[in-house]
Amino acid sequence: MVLFVFLTSCSWGTTGRNTSKQAVQPTQTSYQRGTKHPEPTNSSPRGITPVPTVTPKAGQQQRVKRRDLVLFQSDKAIWKMDPSRGSAEVFLNLTCRELLLNPRTQDLTCIQPSKSKSTGLLLINLETHKSKEIVSDNVIQAAWSQDGRYLAYTVTRDSNHDKKLELYLDRSLIYIKDIVRGSTIRVGPGIDPAWDPRKPQLFFATLGSRQGNKIMSYSLASRAFKEVVAIKDLPKDLSQYGVPFATKLNLLRHPSISYDGSRLAISAYGSTALLITLDLHKPDKNNIHVEDFAPESSFEHLVWGPNSHKLAYEVLTPSGLDQLAVLDVSTGNREIFGDIRSGIGYTEPAWAPDGKHLIATRTYRNRAKGIYMITLGNQRIRTLKPGYYSKSLWIRVLTR
Repeated sequence: MVLFVFLTSCSWGTTGRNTSKQAVQPTQTSYQRGTKHPEPTNSSPRGITPVPTVTPKAGQQQRVKRRDLVLFQSDKAIWKMDPSRGSAEVFLNLTCRELLLNPRTQDLTCIQPSKSKSTGLLLINLETHKSKEIVSDNVIQAAWSQDGRYLAYTVTRDSNHDKKLELYLDRSLIYIKDIVRGSTIRVGPGIDPAWDPRKPQLFFATLGSRQGNKIMSYSLASRAFKEVVAIKDLPKDLSQYGVPFATKLNLLRHPSISYDGSRLAISAYGSTALLITLDLHKPDKNNIHVEDFAPESSFEHLVWGPNSHKLAYEVLTPSGLDQLAVLDVSTGNREIFGDIRSGIGYTEPAWAPDGKHLIATRTYRNRAKGIYMITLGNQRIRTLKPGYYSKSLWIRVLTR
């Protein structure tokens, strides 16, 4: 589980700004130029080791110590930090990317390049530091189910033999691995797998075509596919949002499901990018909401907060700078972090369980410059670890 602790504000950090909207407004002024997370149960699937709890001796009160760690990446190692002390040390000398924590165990997964230029999925035990490869293939994306039993991942074949894994030029396939049984299910062509936190259902984006693509769902229980939304269903006339021209959309990506399972967020790519939410209880055209738009830009890394009504996401601007936006979909209020004029941006957001803090990678002129903590509301920003580090996770480990 993620835990954030705010100590002091950064003396030189960029402050955010707070905006409120009656109708949808662009995320940043530069656009004018061109522009309760469900707690795991005590039961776990056979073969999966849950996060350990401490059983007290007879006559003693139970005393559980919670040790909080932040993990982040450098070029050649995974680092860990005690946020209360601010000290960082190498956790594992390992080159990898896309750190993921199994929600039910003390296991970490990451995508590691191999000598053959392909990539594999590693499973790493946080206590023993031992690692083993569980998928040996050209893996570029991965996502754990909430019960920690299933691991969805995207494999891309180097079909044009240029020794690069490219989502659209090469063929991408989604698989699901059952960690208990060791079996693998081939879902089919697609990208961006994302699990519904409330049930064993996977959402993903289909590959593009001349007619555009779709967001689909796949049920593990029934093995059935269902179309959730297609690019043809999205509005093209944005005049009601203050955009005097139509947008040409060509791709849906990055499905993200709120922790209560009620909302789906999607990024729509096109001449004017759209940030869309959909009511999953009534998934039809009348329940599609345009939450944000950005000419000549795109929305990336959509992450719902634990309260299921706040959404953090990146805005990739025409200059290439990543700004971080936090939108309250119930009120329309938005906080923005990053400044185009100074060249400072933020990327790769991760939430605290209280929904009041975020951790993100700060960038300067599109280069990673460290791990920072953001407090929402007062928009304070604190340095955790300066330098060329990225992709952080905050975790809580229960110990004696």
